[in-house]
Amino acid sequence: MLMCGFTAATSAGRSGREGLSLGLLFAMLAAAAVSRIIAVLAGLPKHPQYASVLEWAPVLCWAGGALLLGAIAVGKCRPAN
Repeated sequence: MLMCGFTAATSAGRSGREGLSLGLLFAMLAAAAVSRIIAVLAGLPKHPQYASVLEWAPVLCWAGGALLLGAIAVGKCRPAN
């Protein structure tokens, strides 16, 4: 998945601007890592009210990503006016 993400980010960038989309991908991955570290250090998985939310967080994130990719695919398939 990570290699596909790098490839998609590189090919999504306009000619000469591939580094920008790849840099945005790296920034997003770093922000996700930092937020996970902060959540664990804060002890969120140990709180019962957050534990149930954290069980569904991966499912919701993957579903959101799939919806986003679907919206992008539909936008690219539409003919230009």
